[in-house]
Amino acid sequence: GRNKKAEKNTASNTYSFKGISISSLKKEANGTIWAITSEGLFFKLSSENSFQKLDITLSSEATDLEPLDNQKYLIASGGSVYSYDKSENIFQASSLIDTT
Repeated sequence: GRNKKAEKNTASNTYSFKGISISSLKKEANGTIWAITSEGLFFKLSSENSFQKLDITLSSEATDLEPLDNQKYLIASGGSVYSYDKSENIFQASSLIDTT
């Protein structure tokens, strides 16, 4: 659900996504790391010690995330593409790409 987080094992400096399948990882120039998982999108800011789940609802499992600029992203999910503006917390079907 909404409160899922990846847990850090400080002894081995690794993260555990218990029971969650990770399909892809992305790292932004600012150090933010994104994990595309079977339970949604998780991110870890370079200044933080844990991943947090992005609280959005997709039509199906996320398959890709592309950072644009100024905290804006394109997210692929099934046959749909969404845009997400993290600074404004605006999530919507994208008009940037015609998926029909």
